[in-house]
Amino acid sequence: MKLLFFIRFLSIFSPLFITNICFSKAVVTKIVAIHSYSDDFPWTKMITDSYKAELSKSNLKFQINNFYFNVKKNPKSINQIHPLVSEIEIFFKKSPPNFIFITDDFALNQISKLLIQYRIPFVFAGINGEIPKILSDSTFKKYSGVYERYYVADSVHLLARLLNKNRLKLLVLLESSETSDAVEKYVNEEMHKYPQIKFDVLKTNDFELWKTKITNNKEKYDALLPLQPYSLMDVNKQYILPQEVVSWIYHHSPTPTIFTAEWHIKCGGTLAIAHRPSAQGIFAAKLTKEILTDKLSLPQPLIPPQGDILINYASTEKLKIKIPFDLLSTAKIHKSVETPCDPK
Repeated sequence: MKLLFFIRFLSIFSPLFITNICFSKAVVTKIVAIHSYSDDFPWTKMITDSYKAELSKSNLKFQINNFYFNVKKNPKSINQIHPLVSEIEIFFKKSPPNFIFITDDFALNQISKLLIQYRIPFVFAGINGEIPKILSDSTFKKYSGVYERYYVADSVHLLARLLNKNRLKLLVLLESSETSDAVEKYVNEEMHKYPQIKFDVLKTNDFELWKTKITNNKEKYDALLPLQPYSLMDVNKQYILPQEVVSWIYHHSPTPTIFTAEWHIKCGGTLAIAHRPSAQGIFAAKLTKEILTDKLSLPQPLIPPQGDILINYASTEKLKIKIPFDLLSTAKIHKSVETPCDPK
């Protein structure tokens, strides 16, 4: 009798028990996130926080392991294999992930061979350049991503309106990095369409050279575009926080500054038509869900819509620039310079 009862019990409840075990295993998605920068870098934090928040809105259960190349504080050549690549490969072998999330060009380039070798679905965000050829030429197509593009031409046209000038001479300031190479190419392509806009480029990680060029403004630039102030070093080769760079430029530049994100304007930049790291994270999460559910058949990288027009009133007042009345109602105006600045 007891045996018959036990058999009946198993027939009723064991399928549910087995189903629950299988379901639990199926819904836990192991994600490896691979970042060019450090975990405390504001841009990385904004993208990853929004990525996780968007994934959490769905029924997807996931766990994320992070790897950080940290190339802002410790610049590395893209032509050299970073030591972290071998650690990532060991992790892939020991605990193969279900999915990979990549932020920035450096990380995507460094692990592109591993992506082809292990054929793990992935999504990228914050890519300023193009997808590495090894990926675009591969037969593996279970990936997509989100490009990052700066709205340089629109920002320059806005400045021309504020200055009431048709012709401008600009100084583009870049760090020496993989991202800066892509940004420089993009700026060249954008500005080539506007022959009335002339610009020079300074690309270095030496902040002293930035300072000299900014303060000894013999070229009489109409504006500065410090588009990549993230990997700069002082005279002692010590890393300088980007918010300190932006603050220094605000206090010492004799000309307006065009930046790319809202926190730059809070720190003292004159204007920006913002790109939105958080939007990149959200779009990357949506693409992740599509890839994992086989709803995305081919790579379709996208560009999020531009963010707000941002102006710092304290900066325009300092430079004696008048803000047109219509912009006062349409732009997002920061009335003071945040000190110390919180880059969020």
